This record gives sequence, C-alpha cells and structure tokens, in this order.
Amino acid sequence: MRKSSEINAAAAVVVAIALTLLVSCGSSKKSSSTGTKASPPSTTGSASKPASSPALVTAKKTDKLGTVLADKAGMTLYTLTKDGKAVDCTGPCLQAWPPLVAPAGVSTPKGAPGISGLSIAKGSGGTSLVAAGGLPLYHFIKDKDSEDAYGEGIASFGGVWHVSKTSATPTPLAEDKSSETTTPTSEGSTSSSGY
Repeated sequence: MRKSSEINAAAAVVVAIALTLLVSCGSSKKSSSTGTKASPPSTTGSASKPASSPALVTAKKTDKLGTVLADKAGMTLYTLTKDGKAVDCTGPCLQAWPPLVAPAGVSTPKGAPGISGLSIAKGSGGTSLVAAGGLPLYHFIKDKDSEDAYGEGIASFGGVWHVSKTSATPTPLAEDKSSETTTPTSEGSTSSSGY
C-alpha cells in the first residue's frame, strides 16, 4: 500500500510539473504579444528574401528648428561643418558628440519614408558612420530626450554644429508631441560653450 501511495504522489508531482510548464508556455506567448513583438516566420513569398532592416534615420518636428533628422529613438542628429564642408570629429570630440554608427553589414543606411541621400562615411578607426548628404551624423551628449536639440549653433572642434534639417514628413514615433506650430528659424546662431 505504501508503494501505491508513493507512485500516486510521484504521478501527482509529474502532473503538477507538466501543468506548470504548460501554463508557463502559455503565459510567455501572452507576454510576447503585449511587449515587443517578434516577427513570425513568413509563410508566403521567397524564403531567400532578407528581412527589411529598420530605418536608422527618421524625421521629427521641433518647435524652434522645424523638421530635422533624428535616430530611430527620436534623438536629434547633427553635422559638423566649416565653410560647408565636413569637419572630422575625433578624440575628445567623439565623447561630446557620439556618432550614429551603422550596424555591421549595412552598406546603405535606410531612412524613414521621404528621407534620401543617406550613405556611409568612414569615421576614426575605420568605423562606418551614417551620413546625410555626405556629412556624418552625430548625437549631442547634452540632449537627454527626443525633444532636445541643445547642440544647434555650437562652435567647437574646428567647425559649427547644426541640426540636420529635412523636408521629409515627421515620423510618427519620433514626432514632437507639442501641438504648437512655429516657423523654422535660421541656422545662424553661433555660441562657444566648449563642446
């Protein structure tokens, strides 16, 4: 009789474990549908087609500067120029102005609809940087969220930093949430704050 109750107890444990696994599998499927969605495998079309890469560059509307380029998280992108030509950002410059680096294997960066003229520029150490109109794109370390554009007009590291303007329609995820419409201002402001 004791063996029979031990077998029943072991069977109950196995059933409990199996139910726990089934519930866990079911809840993980639910959580993936409410969180980041994974793309299901395609059942139609060619299996040899590579998946489309996400846009690395988007557009957003700012109150003071008009429509500007932003990264996929909505952070403002800048260029460093002197007399209309690109200035190399190296060494300490890269600490204050981190570049928008292209993912490995990307030879032509993708922009959101309406954004064209993107390319790859070689950065220091052979890094592949995303460029717009041939000018490498950078972030500004003092911009903390997608509404910031504090780097506009700063003169430093041998040139002047400007937001990279665009005529593309703002990307919904990166668009400024303010309802106020303003006229874009010129890029002529120059200040020297050491960045």
